[in-house]
Amino acid sequence: MGPGFKYHIVSISAIFFALTIGLVVGSVFVSPQFANRQQNLIIRLQDTLNKDVEEKKHEIARYKECVTTISPIALRGKLGNNVVAVIQTGDYPEDAVRASEAIAIASPQGIVHLTITSALDRAENELQSTLSDLRSRDPNFPATRDGLFQSIASILAHGDSLSMPVLPQFEREGLVRLSAEDNYPLPVKFAVVVGGSRSLDSVRATRVDVPLIRALLKQGIIVVACEGSDSAASDVPSYRTLKLEMSTVDNVDTDIGRCALVLAFSGPRGAYGMKPSADRLLPGSPPQ
Repeated sequence: MGPGFKYHIVSISAIFFALTIGLVVGSVFVSPQFANRQQNLIIRLQDTLNKDVEEKKHEIARYKECVTTISPIALRGKLGNNVVAVIQTGDYPEDAVRASEAIAIASPQGIVHLTITSALDRAENELQSTLSDLRSRDPNFPATRDGLFQSIASILAHGDSLSMPVLPQFEREGLVRLSAEDNYPLPVKFAVVVGGSRSLDSVRATRVDVPLIRALLKQGIIVVACEGSDSAASDVPSYRTLKLEMSTVDNVDTDIGRCALVLAFSGPRGAYGMKPSADRLLPGSPPQ
């Protein structure tokens, strides 16, 4: 065993000896009394934090109660003597229900409900085969996806025929779903398009929502597109990228979002809500 290795052993021994001394000295300075004081301080801080959290919870609950109470008063009569179409394109029927509830509070002349089925969210070649088959049986049937949306928009804008209604025919072919209680012959002035996707890979907003909204706008219908705050995939960026002439609301499942939905029809165009894509919380509120 050479002298180099001996020096190496001595060095390592010295290091461990120094660490041992450090631990002993540290244990002397950190006395039980000091440790107890630190523990008590931590407990007091935790109690203060818990108290603050509870106070904030109560404050938020009071704000929610306030918004819930004021909303019907603030929204009543906002949509005048007009008919509103609530059109579900997305994957969350519960959000369409929330949107419809908000519209009902605003006392419109009527509400009609329409659901665009997944049949219209197929690839172009698959859909074209279906439409060609339908057109072979009825030459008046739209030949393209865009043609179908333009037909739906025109029917909503002018009211469906009483003698030969078209929307029930679309329903029989599995393209849309209607509500038996609604009065579709009434001309529609406003439309709510309820999106929101469950899949991050969904391209429905591009295939369905955008051409539908364009068709509605072309008919002079004022459109607001919305979705819930908990949608797995937001469709709002797709709407904004294409610079459609309409407002969006990304939290229609909340009281604030339902207020924004109604107010957006008469307010300035904007992206309202709480997600990163939103510019403001409500029409008329300061920028975020």
